[in-house]
Amino acid sequence: MNKESWRLKVNTSAGGTLFTIKEGLKFDEMVEMVHEDFGINRLGNELELSYALPESMLRDMPKDTPPVFVNNDRQLVSASLHLGEEWKPKEP
Repeated sequence: MNKESWRLKVNTSAGGTLFTIKEGLKFDEMVEMVHEDFGINRLGNELELSYALPESMLRDMPKDTPPVFVNNDRQLVSASLHLGEEWKPKEP
């Protein structure tokens, strides 16, 4: 995986999928991309984006810890930092 990208899980009630997001992407741009890529009509459909915390953080938390929601640029940057650290290649 490219070290300058990360992925979000998008729940569309039919399941989930992963897609690549480039560094510097703004929240509004991501919402637009999700609408387009998944064919979600903007009228009457509220888009809710979330991700699960990395396994390294979840080890000390309850198994039913809820996902983290992403609602703005700051939270998107925070998500990329958490997910980026988790998905970095491990040293042998």
